[in-house]
Amino acid sequence: MISKILEKLGLKKKKSVDKNYHEVFKYEFMPTFDKESDDNMIRFSTANNGDYLLGKLLIIIDLLGFDPDGTNEMIDEIWINAKSENGRITITRDIWDFVFIMAENNKTDLEKIEAELNNSTDFEKIKIEK
Repeated sequence: MISKILEKLGLKKKKSVDKNYHEVFKYEFMPTFDKESDDNMIRFSTANNGDYLLGKLLIIIDLLGFDPDGTNEMIDEIWINAKSENGRITITRDIWDFVFIMAENNKTDLEKIEAELNNSTDFEKIKIEK
């Protein structure tokens, strides 16, 4: 299922994933790097298989009822956009397999996604020390 989602988006698989493959993805729910904004983001920085992570995230986005809103390919990253009645979210992935979920002025949807991640056995939240 994940490979079909990635193919539909036009993303090429880096390596095939064994059907029994399972990875627990660690994430942080944190403020964005923009100090002038109150926005937050979800950051994944330890994925061994970025394609698999993207597929899992796209399944969650679909389950939460987001509508697709296009993709953008940059030189070294891809942006996957989705929207809801609350606004827009963007999932970014770069060539080093760093993945972010951002939602400018849309804390409601970001919190919905984070709650879904928190309830899943596929994801583990990293506590940020202040």
